[in-house]
Amino acid sequence: MFMKRKINISELDLPGENENLQKKLEWLASSFGYCNRQGKSNDESKIFCEMLIDIARNGKTSTKRLAKKLNMPLQKVIYHVRTFVNQGFFYRKKRFIYLREYSLYETVSAVKDDINKILSKIERISKEVDIKLKFKK
Repeated sequence: MFMKRKINISELDLPGENENLQKKLEWLASSFGYCNRQGKSNDESKIFCEMLIDIARNGKTSTKRLAKKLNMPLQKVIYHVRTFVNQGFFYRKKRFIYLREYSLYETVSAVKDDINKILSKIERISKEVDIKLKFKK
Protein backbone atom coordinates (compact mmCIF):
# COMPACT_ATOMS: atom_id res chain seq x y z
CA MET A 1 0.00 0.00 0.00
CA PHE A 2 1.35 3.41 -0.97
CA MET A 3 1.27 6.01 1.79
CA LYS A 4 1.36 9.60 0.69
CA ARG A 5 3.29 11.73 3.13
CA LYS A 6 3.31 15.51 3.07
CA ILE A 7 5.79 17.22 5.37
CA ASN A 8 5.92 21.02 5.59
CA ILE A 9 8.85 22.86 7.11
CA SER A 10 9.58 26.56 7.43
CA GLU A 11 12.84 28.26 8.31
CA LEU A 12 12.19 30.67 11.17
CA ASP A 13 14.34 32.75 13.45
CA LEU A 14 15.37 30.65 16.44
CA PRO A 15 13.62 31.39 19.71
CA GLY A 16 15.76 33.20 22.28
CA GLU A 17 17.78 31.22 24.80
CA ASN A 18 15.59 32.56 27.61
CA GLU A 19 12.24 31.86 25.94
CA ASN A 20 9.88 29.73 28.00
CA LEU A 21 8.81 26.20 27.08
CA GLN A 22 5.50 27.34 25.55
CA LYS A 23 7.28 29.72 23.18
CA LYS A 24 9.67 26.96 22.10
CA LEU A 25 6.76 24.56 21.52
CA GLU A 26 5.01 27.21 19.45
CA TRP A 27 8.23 27.74 17.47
CA LEU A 28 8.38 24.00 16.74
CA ALA A 29 4.73 24.01 15.67
CA SER A 30 5.34 27.00 13.40
CA SER A 31 8.46 25.37 11.95
CA PHE A 32 6.29 22.47 10.83
CA GLY A 33 3.67 24.80 9.38
CA TYR A 34 1.12 24.59 12.18
CA CYS A 35 0.24 28.27 12.38
CA ASN A 36 -1.75 30.71 10.31
CA ARG A 37 -0.28 33.17 7.83
CA GLN A 38 0.16 35.87 10.44
CA GLY A 39 2.29 33.48 12.49
CA LYS A 40 -0.29 33.32 15.27
CA SER A 41 -1.10 30.10 17.03
CA ASN A 42 -4.16 28.31 15.72
CA ASP A 43 -6.06 25.17 16.66
CA GLU A 44 -3.61 22.91 14.83
CA SER A 45 -0.69 24.47 16.71
CA LYS A 46 -2.51 24.21 20.04
CA ILE A 47 -3.31 20.53 19.45
CA PHE A 48 0.29 19.76 18.42
CA CYS A 49 1.72 21.47 21.51
CA GLU A 50 -0.78 19.85 23.86
CA MET A 51 -0.09 16.42 22.35
CA LEU A 52 3.62 16.81 23.07
CA ILE A 53 2.99 17.97 26.64
CA ASP A 54 0.49 15.18 27.34
CA ILE A 55 2.70 12.46 25.85
CA ALA A 56 5.72 13.74 27.80
CA ARG A 57 3.72 13.52 31.03
CA ASN A 58 1.72 10.34 30.41
CA GLY A 59 3.53 8.45 27.65
CA LYS A 60 0.43 8.67 25.47
CA THR A 61 -2.65 10.76 24.79
CA SER A 62 -6.04 10.40 23.14
CA THR A 63 -8.23 12.55 20.95
CA LYS A 64 -10.92 12.61 23.64
CA ARG A 65 -8.47 13.84 26.26
CA LEU A 66 -7.12 16.51 23.90
CA ALA A 67 -10.61 17.69 22.91
CA LYS A 68 -11.64 17.99 26.54
CA LYS A 69 -8.42 19.73 27.64
CA LEU A 70 -8.50 22.20 24.74
CA ASN A 71 -12.28 22.62 24.75
CA MET A 72 -12.50 21.78 21.03
CA PRO A 73 -14.87 19.59 19.04
CA LEU A 74 -13.68 15.98 18.93
CA GLN A 75 -13.91 15.82 15.12
CA LYS A 76 -11.58 18.82 14.78
CA VAL A 77 -9.00 17.16 17.04
CA ILE A 78 -9.30 13.86 15.14
CA TYR A 79 -8.78 15.66 11.82
CA HIS A 80 -5.57 17.38 12.98
CA VAL A 81 -4.23 14.29 14.75
CA ARG A 82 -4.64 12.36 11.51
CA THR A 83 -2.49 15.02 9.79
CA PHE A 84 0.27 14.65 12.40
CA VAL A 85 0.18 10.87 12.12
CA ASN A 86 0.37 11.05 8.31
CA GLN A 87 3.40 13.34 8.60
CA GLY A 88 5.17 10.76 10.72
CA PHE A 89 5.36 12.54 14.09
CA PHE A 90 2.96 10.32 15.97
CA TYR A 91 1.34 6.93 15.63
CA ARG A 92 -1.96 5.54 16.79
CA LYS A 93 -2.44 2.26 18.57
CA LYS A 94 -6.05 1.47 19.44
CA ARG A 95 -7.48 4.53 21.21
CA PHE A 96 -4.15 6.13 22.04
CA ILE A 97 -1.61 8.33 20.31
CA TYR A 98 2.13 8.02 20.90
CA LEU A 99 5.18 9.98 19.81
CA ARG A 100 6.90 8.13 16.95
CA GLU A 101 10.14 7.71 18.88
CA TYR A 102 11.10 7.90 22.55
CA SER A 103 11.75 11.65 22.50
CA LEU A 104 10.92 14.67 20.42
CA TYR A 105 14.55 14.92 19.31
CA GLU A 106 14.54 11.29 18.09
CA THR A 107 11.21 11.84 16.35
CA VAL A 108 12.49 14.92 14.51
CA SER A 109 15.60 12.93 13.51
CA ALA A 110 13.38 10.15 12.12
CA VAL A 111 11.31 12.67 10.15
CA LYS A 112 14.57 14.15 8.85
CA ASP A 113 15.54 10.66 7.62
CA ASP A 114 12.13 10.39 5.90
CA ILE A 115 12.70 13.74 4.18
CA ASN A 116 16.18 12.65 3.05
CA LYS A 117 14.74 9.44 1.54
CA ILE A 118 12.11 11.44 -0.32
CA LEU A 119 14.72 13.91 -1.59
CA SER A 120 16.97 11.03 -2.75
CA LYS A 121 14.13 9.73 -4.92
CA ILE A 122 13.51 13.22 -6.29
CA GLU A 123 17.24 13.60 -7.05
CA ARG A 124 17.34 10.26 -8.87
CA ILE A 125 14.41 11.14 -11.11
CA SER A 126 15.75 14.68 -11.64
CA LYS A 127 19.02 13.21 -12.87
CA GLU A 128 17.15 11.01 -15.35
CA VAL A 129 15.15 14.02 -16.56
CA ASP A 130 18.35 16.09 -16.91
CA ILE A 131 19.80 13.40 -19.19
CA LYS A 132 16.66 13.18 -21.30
CA LEU A 133 16.40 16.98 -21.58
CA LYS A 134 20.16 17.21 -22.21
CA PHE A 135 20.89 19.68 -19.43
CA LYS A 136 24.60 20.33 -19.04
CA LYS A 137 26.45 19.85 -15.79
